[in-house]
Amino acid sequence: MGRTRGKHRDLCRRWSRRTRRHSERRWNRDHRRAATTATVEAPHVSPTSAYSLRLVVNRKLYDAGASISRCDSSSALAPAQALRLSPADASPLGLKDLDRVSVTSPNGSLSARVALDSSVPKGTAVLVHNLAEADPGALVASDDAVCEIRVEVG
Repeated sequence: MGRTRGKHRDLCRRWSRRTRRHSERRWNRDHRRAATTATVEAPHVSPTSAYSLRLVVNRKLYDAGASISRCDSSSALAPAQALRLSPADASPLGLKDLDRVSVTSPNGSLSARVALDSSVPKGTAVLVHNLAEADPGALVASDDAVCEIRVEVG
């Protein structure tokens, strides 16, 4: 009986040493990882004028890409291109749904139809990448942090 208690005590000591060593290694690993992880903040870019809007370019599942446009059953699912604006941004210009506007940035310009969307934040305009009518690539430069645009009626 004495031998069994002795073995049990030895096993418990060994196990606690292993657990302690393991937790120290784990803490050191996590601490090292936290020390090497740097946080990068997005640059703050102020608007160039009070009338400019910030352009956001996003993607849709069904677009004018090669795979979708060659498939007869899926090609009709691609939506029409429209510049989505907040009603608060469209009302000073007197814009309504489906009005045609000219969109200008320092890199180029294009013509698009307007779609009023209350989910778009004020001061922001949204275009979808890779749709048939207006290509937002004409407005965006790859080295710009943000793309400021001006919307004009006509």
